[in-house]
Amino acid sequence: MSKRKGAKRRGFRMRPDPGKRVAILVPSDDQVKTEFATSLVNMIQHTYHEPALKSVMEACVVQFFGSSILPFSREQLAKFAIASNATHTLWIDSDMRFPKDMLLRFLRRDELIVGINAMSRREPYRCTAQTAPGEPLVTTADSSGLEKVHRMGFGVMWVATSVFKEMQNPWFDFNYVESKECWQGEDFAFFERARALGHPFYVDHDLSKEVFHMGSFGYNPMMMNELGTPAP
Repeated sequence: MSKRKGAKRRGFRMRPDPGKRVAILVPSDDQVKTEFATSLVNMIQHTYHEPALKSVMEACVVQFFGSSILPFSREQLAKFAIASNATHTLWIDSDMRFPKDMLLRFLRRDELIVGINAMSRREPYRCTAQTAPGEPLVTTADSSGLEKVHRMGFGVMWVATSVFKEMQNPWFDFNYVESKECWQGEDFAFFERARALGHPFYVDHDLSKEVFHMGSFGYNPMMMNELGTPAP
């Protein structure tokens, strides 16, 4: 698909009492991980073979957008989803490996914002979700179900389009924290704005254990038992 064109042309048709209309959004450079491409094909194929699909999803579209400025890529993808009349967005970074039933799991949820506790690929190894500022969420083998969190990463995120419509954009931005002499990720801005509107955020522990952040090998929260939990 074109990275920059066709949002209106590929917009979903409206019908009375529709199922969910999903925009799968992928910020990417010129290349994606093989594991991501395989996961995406398997997920779409598995979803469309679901006998009860029509009761939960009306249509689905996949859109990529590449830019050296990540907040710009995310902004353009969110605008595409809105222009396409999508009711929900599924954000997947192009270096993630995920199970084939992931979209079906999200389709069956009513929560507006659900993601995973993804793990970083570089030292200090840590998971992206936080229970409070600076307090990382720990996903263990016994963790299960949804847990409300303070924030998480956008590696895999399910967000209702209505959330973006409520906000003033830019939805994503880089912020410099002088006290720490570092830059915050572009998704910090999204969670600050969504929190101000009263939206809760949830991590799906079960899905977190099945998603891998692909580098030289797959990074996953279950590895924290071997690597040790770094200081926040």
